[in-house]
Formats: sequence, C-alpha cells, structure tokens
Amino acid sequence: ESSRTAHTPASTIPTNLVNATKPSQNEQIIGFCSVDGRTPDPSSKIEFLTPSTLASSAPRPYLSDLGVSPLHRRRGIGESLVNECEKWAMNRGY
Repeated sequence: ESSRTAHTPASTIPTNLVNATKPSQNEQIIGFCSVDGRTPDPSSKIEFLTPSTLASSAPRPYLSDLGVSPLHRRRGIGESLVNECEKWAMNRGY
C-alpha cells in the first residue's frame, strides 16, 4: 500500500500542513504533520537565549502535530511526512 503527501498553506505566517493520503477515490487522510516558520519566544526559558541572540535570531522551522493512523503505522509514513516538512523548510531558506 502506498501513500502520497499533499501540502496545504494555512496562513500568512509561512505554514505548511502535510497530509499523507491513501490512494483511493476518497483519498482518506492517514497521516499529517504541520510545519511553520517562527521566531524564538522571548519568554522562553532556554538557558543560552539572551536578548542579543534573540534580536539577531531569524525565524526557524517549527514542526508539530505529527500523527499517523494506527492502521498505517510502521510503514515509513511518519518519516515521509517529516522529510516533506524538511524540504518545505529548506525551500524557504531555513
């Protein structure tokens, strides 16, 4: 069984929702992952994040909400979704 990924832009912030669909007439979604570009949060408790590093920090890719249907796990779908998110981020200079 194979799957394909589809990209869906979601907002004015560079955002991408990647879906894996089961090839069929209704193309049932069997997995998804979201990635966007974010600047570091100034209230973050990261030890080495200082005001000077924050000021010079460019937006970074943020991957979230990775999920694969239990019936379709252990087939590389999650890995494919992450790979597609990485390509999306690299194409935008992250």
